[in-house]
Order: sequence, then structure tokens, then C-alpha cells
Amino acid sequence: MSIFAILAVSLVLLSITLYSSTEMVGAYQKRALEVVGDYKSVIGPGMTFVPPFVSETHSFDVRLRHMEMPDQSALTGDSIRCELQNIHIYGKICDVERFYKKDFESLESVAEEATKEAIQQSVSRKTADEIDKRYLYRNASERADEIVDDSVEIESIEIRNELNFEQTDVESEYQVW
Repeated sequence: MSIFAILAVSLVLLSITLYSSTEMVGAYQKRALEVVGDYKSVIGPGMTFVPPFVSETHSFDVRLRHMEMPDQSALTGDSIRCELQNIHIYGKICDVERFYKKDFESLESVAEEATKEAIQQSVSRKTADEIDKRYLYRNASERADEIVDDSVEIESIEIRNELNFEQTDVESEYQVW
């Protein structure tokens, strides 16, 4: 084998090693680094060198995100159904390490679950006459931020359509068989 063939193979192997050991992280991203399947650290924006061939990264967008939520209904304190439509959530991942270690599916699923619970709690504490969009904006946003893990922050919840109230027969609707 000639010296040129050995140099060519060495150069190819060196290039592959360098390529697999370099991570480029965007300005609004952070990545969780795993080496041989174990969590090691969070990588911030910029170019970072990681152990080649045995490491894997998981990317997270840390910008404030807008999420739309399906329509919700909740019962008020006086047993009137309140229909909420066109719900918008603004939230972000604050602590990538905790978010990754808790193995949450996505920011959207965490924010949606917290918002559902916050809306249910906020609506059930008031009568239909006492509830308006401003009350829900303040109260549900605060409650959702308290409900979620510290790794996520819910900035606000907006309900862009009018609230619809409908008298229901609660006993028959929630009757246990």
C-alpha cells in the first residue's frame, strides 16, 4: 500500500471524526447532550465539540412560543357550562436540563395540560355573571404558570372569542352508573 493511500484513508477518517464531534447550536436553541445514553450537560448557542460516535444531542427551542389550543368547556360555580373558543397560549422552556430530565413530550403538551387545568379551576370558582375575558386572562395565566413545572413558563393565555354560557343539567351529565 502506498503512502498516499494511507494518507488519504487517514484524512477521510479524521474528517469523519471531526464532523461527528462538532455540534452547531443555533442562537435560540439549547441542546441536551447524552454520552453513551447518559445525560451529561446542556449545550448553549455556538460551536461545541462533543465526544465523537458515542454522543447524541436533543434540540430545544427556548424562544417564547405561540400555541393554539382546542376549544374547552368548563362548569362555573353555579353549574353553567362555559364554552371557550380560540384559545392561545404563550410559553417557553426556561430550564432545558429539568425539561429534558422530566422527559416531557413537548412544550405544547405541557402548556396545554396546564392551561386546561387552570381554565377549569378559574371558571369553577366564579359564577357566570362574574366571569369575563379579562378575569380569565389574569387568573388562568397565573394558575397555569403555577401548575407547570419550573422548567416551563406560561407567559399568558388569551381567549379571543366571546365566552358562551349554556345552562346544563349537571346531575344527568355527571351521573355515575
